[in-house]
Amino acid sequence: MVGSLVSKSLNVVTFTTVLLCLVSLTEGGTSAVVHGKRYRGPVVQVLEIIGQQQCVRECEHRPRLCRGVNYRKQELLCELVSAIDETESKSDYIRIEIEQTGHIPDDACHALLTICV
Repeated sequence: MVGSLVSKSLNVVTFTTVLLCLVSLTEGGTSAVVHGKRYRGPVVQVLEIIGQQQCVRECEHRPRLCRGVNYRKQELLCELVSAIDETESKSDYIRIEIEQTGHIPDDACHALLTICV
């Protein structure tokens, strides 16, 4: 009986942790969208032919590397930037600051998902 209760408790904890991982991987915290501005950089990666939402997701999946994005809608161009301290005016850009707080590291989620699946 005790073994059954312990097993159920571990299953609930594992399920809750996996659920939190999935939520953290799919939900980001975009904090600021500013039209007509872009971050000066450094640009760590450029992605072409990509939509704005996917651009933000690409940044969110790189919490140690990406702090924000410069997006150019006309060319579907996404620039992932590691520093958001300096900006410049560029009428054809949108700058988006990505709030990465509360993010569960991908390593931990991957390990849990591997165990649970």
